[in-house]
Amino acid sequence: HESTLGIQDVYDADMWKTFLFNPLDNTEPFLSDPKNIALLLNIDWCKPYKRSEYNVSAVMLTILNLPHEERFKDKWTMIVGIIPGPTEPKGNINTYLKPLVDDLMSLWGGLPLHPDGSIIKACLLGISADLPALRKATQFLSHKANLGCSRCIFSAEREASSKGSTGNMSYYTKIMAPSRTKDQVLQQGTEFCQAKTKAESLEIQKRNGVRFSELLRLPYYDLVRMSITDPCILCCWEWFVMK
Repeated sequence: HESTLGIQDVYDADMWKTFLFNPLDNTEPFLSDPKNIALLLNIDWCKPYKRSEYNVSAVMLTILNLPHEERFKDKWTMIVGIIPGPTEPKGNINTYLKPLVDDLMSLWGGLPLHPDGSIIKACLLGISADLPALRKATQFLSHKANLGCSRCIFSAEREASSKGSTGNMSYYTKIMAPSRTKDQVLQQGTEFCQAKTKAESLEIQKRNGVRFSELLRLPYYDLVRMSITDPCILCCWEWFVMK
């Protein structure tokens, strides 16, 4: 699949074409092998019935190798977990992600799942969710934190007389902040995980803007590049700004 109209689908993106490609040792891109599978993780909370205060989440995987018109049909959507209510978990969902990451590690190593007995490997190429769910999965701090961006190390300032998580933040800057990197986030998440006390862990997350996520156990996963804000949310923001 190759588009002449720019990026029309995941196949047109550099991530798909060059994932794990190493020109120094002639390594072929992981997804150049038709038996290798790329997965997309989706997490979202919803009310299971009308006029309900109960929230529940389905954790779903989609096979990105499938054509776009087939990819999101019910028969190809795998529900790999349920996060029960009655309310959304606060802070993180590592407890629910751990068994999924364990399975993804097995798939990364390869399993004899093909009818001819050959090995099939799979990778998690991204996670798509709205911003609150994305932060719970990746463990980047809220946009209300001083380091509230998952892409760069921009330090926001709380406006005068603003206090607490509801205080107004100032994001004005004249200088582009440095981008976060995969290795940097892995190091910071590991540092948080190794904290001896709660006070130490709070100081580390405030300094780095990120905590430990189970997704960091995947050796190839890049929390910075592979975390995708749901397009529906972006469209809503575009509509809001235009109005």
